Amino acid sequence: MKQGKNYGFLISAIGVIGSMLFGTTAFAAEPAAPTHGTTVYAGGGSDALVIGLLFDAASVAWGFDVAQEGLMTDRTGGSADVRYDYVPNDTEKAASFNAVVALPLSLGQSAGEVMLGALLGARTTRRECPAGQSYLGYECYADEDPDVSYKVNGGVLVAYRRAKMFVGARVTGESQALLLGFRF
Repeated sequence: MKQGKNYGFLISAIGVIGSMLFGTTAFAAEPAAPTHGTTVYAGGGSDALVIGLLFDAASVAWGFDVAQEGLMTDRTGGSADVRYDYVPNDTEKAASFNAVVALPLSLGQSAGEVMLGALLGARTTRRECPAGQSYLGYECYADEDPDVSYKVNGGVLVAYRRAKMFVGARVTGESQALLLGFRF
């Protein structure tokens, strides 16, 4: 029985000496490779609805979002047997399409990270029929496509992300929105 304990000690000692000589141990933890993932978020706030997607790269996250924010002039639409050149209530919600770039700033190995980002894109400002509005119920006369004008849209995104959770805020010249999302 005593001899069995000595063999166990001897095997352990050889393992420790071998790991010191060859620089490998079974117990050493390798640093984790950076995790690449995708974050999906949605939010709302002062006159805004937002849906977005962020992709993680080596040291930056990039993606896009689509929002309904701000107002635009809309002089389209018509109704059967009614022809008019001016719509009394011609403002509607505008749509914006934005590219997002964010830098993840680590708060420590288990504390998560803060995302600081910028967004830049375009927002619709006007929709108007080139030949006038339809009196047959189409959007424009002879079912033509409306002329659409855009304006530059920009803002910032600040978020906290940990494991699969994403919580943040998005502010542009047209709106402010709180964001909730998840990472997979």
